[in-house]
Amino acid sequence: MKQMFFVKSHDHPVCAPIDVKPFLGDPELHWKPHGSAWKLAHRWVEANGLPEAVEGLLASSPETAGAQLVEGTFEFDVDLRTPGRKSQTDLMALIATDNGPTIVAIEGKVRESFGPRVAQWLPLEAPAAGRFARLARLCEVLELSPQNCGPLRYQLFHRTVSAVFEAENRGLDRAVMLVHSFCPEQSSKADFNAFLAAMGVPAIVGDGLTPAVCRGGVQLSFGWLTDD
Repeated sequence: MKQMFFVKSHDHPVCAPIDVKPFLGDPELHWKPHGSAWKLAHRWVEANGLPEAVEGLLASSPETAGAQLVEGTFEFDVDLRTPGRKSQTDLMALIATDNGPTIVAIEGKVRESFGPRVAQWLPLEAPAAGRFARLARLCEVLELSPQNCGPLRYQLFHRTVSAVFEAENRGLDRAVMLVHSFCPEQSSKADFNAFLAAMGVPAIVGDGLTPAVCRGGVQLSFGWLTDD
């Protein structure tokens, strides 16, 4: 059987969900039963491919119709091309579709937020030079104004750019940034839709995929899936 999942790199194959735990930022804190890392690993690894709910969501869009998982890497690092830490995507998947290969960057959530707001992460009155440069670069890729993004959640910026950059790194022109939520109350959905509005993308009501917008030469879509 073809190896479907890895963690960090091909040097670390994932044969069971627990194999992801040692590579989390804080394994004891982040690997909790029914927490987002635990849920995401169990749902995908036990499916040994695309989970049924994810497959159905991708099939709902002509841009990702016929989706099949090629491989997925948990805790995948992406260089943001500015000084500072890499962005660690929960699960970076390469999928085959009727329209060709596509990168899907998956962010698992239960009730966590998308991190601090930009105004909290980067004090606008006296920004640290490194953070200002990083924010400027992320906004350049996303075609946003750094001056207008204070209320938005910072994690959404670097996770989205990670999807774009990883598509570029692989010579692909299609990417999806997908939130795989395990929260019935859809915690943080309002923050996600606020980010979409800034990107000029329609809000997602319920579950769904947005039309693609071109960012960094990549056709980029956003998705939200609430899994039970």
